[in-house]
Amino acid sequence: MPTYTLDELIKMNEPQAQRDKALISRCVDGLGLYAAQIAAEDRFSSKILEMRNLAETLVSYWGLDDDSLTKNAKPRDEYLQAFDERVDEARTGGAVAGDAFQSAPNVIYGLYRYGDDMAGSMGSEAMKEILSMSGLMKEIAKAWDFEPGVLDDLTTRLENKVRGLLEQTPLPGRPVSGVQNVGYTITQAVLFDNNRGFALAHRHTASAPYVTWQFTEENGVRDYYWGKYTGTEESALIDYFARATEYKGRYGVKEKTAPSAEVDAVISSATTPSENVAESYDVIEIFGRESLFSNGRIDRNTLPDGVYCYDIRDDGNGNAGSLEAVVRANHYATIISMTDFGLNEKDSYIPLDYDTEPNFIGEVATIEEYMASWVEPNIPLPEVIQSEPWEVPTLLKNTAKKAAAHDSGEKTSVLNAIREAQKAPKPPAKPKQDKDRKKQGPEHE
Repeated sequence: MPTYTLDELIKMNEPQAQRDKALISRCVDGLGLYAAQIAAEDRFSSKILEMRNLAETLVSYWGLDDDSLTKNAKPRDEYLQAFDERVDEARTGGAVAGDAFQSAPNVIYGLYRYGDDMAGSMGSEAMKEILSMSGLMKEIAKAWDFEPGVLDDLTTRLENKVRGLLEQTPLPGRPVSGVQNVGYTITQAVLFDNNRGFALAHRHTASAPYVTWQFTEENGVRDYYWGKYTGTEESALIDYFARATEYKGRYGVKEKTAPSAEVDAVISSATTPSENVAESYDVIEIFGRESLFSNGRIDRNTLPDGVYCYDIRDDGNGNAGSLEAVVRANHYATIISMTDFGLNEKDSYIPLDYDTEPNFIGEVATIEEYMASWVEPNIPLPEVIQSEPWEVPTLLKNTAKKAAAHDSGEKTSVLNAIREAQKAPKPPAKPKQDKDRKKQGPEHE
């Protein structure tokens, strides 16, 4: 096996690095065009400053202004001056110079490369920024009528990176169940030694079903404030992680690992095994076996001995995608079962589809009633698939394969593929799935 010195490795990777820098330089130019188009319609839009800050970040992150790192480097102020001149011209009623069709591939793929690089170099600290790049790519693609198939492929790759980081990153605090605030059920909370903390909560019937709050605790009572509401569990998990870790680092506080009696009363009083056993759940059939169904998460520590608890992952379209031991991101539901499906928490799942998703049989039962009436059916167990948890949803499998091919060295062909896809006729829209065919079941909040 050949060996290389550090200088040799740097030289081998230099051509790709220079191509990346050239791409990012064009991306910065394209962000100026996008900001100018915004300024032509709304002179003082906050989006203009957001694009300028991003352009400055890209210049610094990729060393475009550093002679020792980049050939033909330009001072950072020169990039920003070109940005500002373009925006000022648009604000004064001048024509917006530039071709969005030509700029779109550079901006979309440049933002993708930035998010992809952050995932590898910064890990969980960059989750929020990576997700924001995916959102910005979608925003610009919509404004510039960019090819949706290529866009979906690139944004899915970034979102898969975030899912992977989420699965590998322990959340601050501990699980909570049975505690509510303004109709939202709190599922995770962290309390610091200054009696302040953060909470993650959900309410499936709300227009923004997920929220993170900061809270202050006095005499065992928590006052929740500064809520940040969102439409996806994934973005709420990232926000919860980011807010808690940033606060902990800024103020030098520590998590309370041994809560006081008052805190235990807040967190744990509603999660005793006796109360969980008394609660009624929908009875479902899954893989020929009756189980209990909950839209919300269930704290495993509050369940009686003899039952198993599994999570169902959302496939990204609001349907049941897979049965897993634990799902942190894209949680769809939780089931309680007397069956050991042989799932572990790290790398196994059972795929679900129209024929195998949970079937509601129109009955409810407590855990105690369910355990007392349980009879193990004489039918084989479903096959367990060994895979990384964030690659589970069926709709993401092909993208994961493409991403693997991309990471193995096909980077130079992606930009050409983008340009070619833009020229190709758009495929007909796929028919929407009939979501009324599946009963969601009531919530237990």
